[in-house]
Amino acid sequence: MADVADNPFPGRASELARASAALMGAVGDVAAIADVLVASAVDSTRANAAAMFQLRGGHWIRIAVAGAAERPISFPLPLAEAPVHPILVANTSRDRHPMSVAARAFKTPGYGIVPMPQWPGGDVLLAISSAAADELQFEDLSVVSMLSITASVAAHRSPVDPERAAGAVEWLAWHQQMLEGIARGVSLDETLRRVCLEVEARYRGCRCSVLLADRSDGVLRHAAGPSLPREFREAIDGLPIRDGVGACGTAAATLRPVVVEDTLTDPKTAAFLDVAKQHKLRSVWSFPLLDAQNAVVGTFALYRDHPYAPDAEEMAGVASLAGIAGLAIERFRTERALTEAAQRDPLTSLANRSMFNHLLAYALNYSRQSLSACAVMLLDLDGFKFVNDSLGHAAGDRLLVAVADRLRLLLPEGCTLARFGGDEFVILVEDATLQLTHRIADAIDAALLDPFMLDGGEFFFTTAIGIALSDGGTSDPDKVIRDADAAMFAAKGRGPGRRAVFDTALRDRATARVAMESELRRAIREHSLRVVYQPLLHIASRKWCGAEALLRWDHSELGAVSPADFVPLAEELGLVGQLGSHVLEAALAQAKAWEAAGVGVPIAVNVSPTQLSDPGVVDEVLGALRRSGVRSDLIYLEITESAVMESPDIAKKLLMELRDAGVRAVIDDFGTGHSSIARLSELPVSGVKIDKSFLSNLGSDRSAARIVAAVIDLAHAFGLTVTAEGVESPSALRVLEDLDCDQAQGYLFGRPGTPDQVAELLATFPRQYDASRTPGRA
Repeated sequence: MADVADNPFPGRASELARASAALMGAVGDVAAIADVLVASAVDSTRANAAAMFQLRGGHWIRIAVAGAAERPISFPLPLAEAPVHPILVANTSRDRHPMSVAARAFKTPGYGIVPMPQWPGGDVLLAISSAAADELQFEDLSVVSMLSITASVAAHRSPVDPERAAGAVEWLAWHQQMLEGIARGVSLDETLRRVCLEVEARYRGCRCSVLLADRSDGVLRHAAGPSLPREFREAIDGLPIRDGVGACGTAAATLRPVVVEDTLTDPKTAAFLDVAKQHKLRSVWSFPLLDAQNAVVGTFALYRDHPYAPDAEEMAGVASLAGIAGLAIERFRTERALTEAAQRDPLTSLANRSMFNHLLAYALNYSRQSLSACAVMLLDLDGFKFVNDSLGHAAGDRLLVAVADRLRLLLPEGCTLARFGGDEFVILVEDATLQLTHRIADAIDAALLDPFMLDGGEFFFTTAIGIALSDGGTSDPDKVIRDADAAMFAAKGRGPGRRAVFDTALRDRATARVAMESELRRAIREHSLRVVYQPLLHIASRKWCGAEALLRWDHSELGAVSPADFVPLAEELGLVGQLGSHVLEAALAQAKAWEAAGVGVPIAVNVSPTQLSDPGVVDEVLGALRRSGVRSDLIYLEITESAVMESPDIAKKLLMELRDAGVRAVIDDFGTGHSSIARLSELPVSGVKIDKSFLSNLGSDRSAARIVAAVIDLAHAFGLTVTAEGVESPSALRVLEDLDCDQAQGYLFGRPGTPDQVAELLATFPRQYDASRTPGRA
């Protein structure tokens, strides 16, 4: 296999060889060479069309075309003169070049232009176009450039001036060599150095330099100048891009070539008199290097040791060399931009996960060597989901940018801020101590005290912060980030605006959590979770009036895993939708079976906050109902109060759609979500379930009875059915009966049991309660 250094286009070697042979085979007929060139440009690249244009009488005339006949590049070119270096615009929709404007008008998504200054008869350029945006690449431009050089060589071997033809062939061969280097990925420094040395070899007695534009500071920076003295390179490094400031500063500012015949008399070089005299730099001419948007990317300059003015042929020759330098700079800038984009969060411009991991790996290595520590602080905004759901994603994006800006300002030297996605930010603290991380966390809390203005309203936020310090022995960035994530998870569990530091206990819990995560995924995949049912009693009639479907997980090693442990984990992992679908399907099948057995009661199915925020939940529920053939009144949904209050508008819309389809809903855990019966009455729900925490002292505490009585009276006033859950004593039941509560659920009547156990219970008339007859704990 040929080495890449010998073959910069390993996937196109055969096409290039065939194209070169065809071009040289057309020697003697310039028109035929042009036809072969455009056809080869289409065959050897991703382009779908190619055309050659020649400048005649101020107009660009198309002299050859190949490719997509329905949309050839046949429109007038908006160029007053030929560009000095190749241009690639892979996506015209986001480009401001005059050619891009014209290309969009003719529905051309991407194009490339290669000037052909050595073609006989004047200014000629070769253009290629693509059928889709972001399809053409620099490799295509380099291939076309190489083909254009071969075509120019073939054209000059036609009957023209033999001496000029020989010079042109030599000149074009060097161009081809430089283009191959750019295609191989030769470094920018080396490419620019070679260009300078070639110019100096071709134009004896001159010295060459390349400066790159630093747009952020509005100056030019030294890039190449192998034959210029160090003092002069230092003198022009940082040259302002300004008309009248040196030949290069003026060329960069005016975007036009600038000739200074004598540096000792021209006012543009007055600031450099001493260094010009010392090093015999008496004349200079400079070419601006432009990108596809016609913005300056640098300058290309030649110096001589005596007053001098180049002729038109020299200017044209040097301009073509400047084009090579411009192409190398453009490719370098594009690749750097792509690399930068791959390492930056597109919304906030902060480092992304990839870049952060790289910096953390470096910091961990330094920490081991210096016996210091570094820390990772992981932040998660409390309440961000509410902004996204209520105001929309655009408002959420503005909030994230505002938070990023505040965090940038408060971080001390030696900290790196990144965004991992969503509302999750992460900070790398080098030379860290626990005290320093707490000071940073205090500053973050203080910065978030000021409200954020969004869509005319004030919003206040807190953040959960997880802190992990490196122990000096690890070099694994993922481990430190996992530790910080475990600490943040613990902080969120303590309530809003809290922080936690990772320690041994957290590590043990994190290890157990990882194991549980793996086992939960397996349980879902293997359908090893089971559904049990707990009956509901209508208090006044003492009849069974329903059952609640509950999910249980019995693990061979972990034992009976509480839903309080695995349901939140499923929420976090994005698996709760699968759990909800499993319970819904099981409940529908059970409702149908019980109805057929003559013990049919409505079955309640819990809906998680994540499911409630998913617009597809309505289609899922109704689709499952249709497939099961179960009547809609035999199934109803229980939705937690906190989930409804988190996104009330979304919840109201979804619940209305379900109600219109005949599916009822009740509010579960009422009293824990900081809402009111009055607010909930605005939602299309049929009832509320009083949280069991309000019933623990019912029957022995008069204040508990007064609270429950107030809830029942107000709910009834709004036409809502009230269910008390967690009823465990006859005295509590008597109080509920006196307070006119509608339904009750609890161990007094029946523990969660298997379908058969609960079916046997539902077949009885439960006027007397015998604990021995109720299903066992499940």
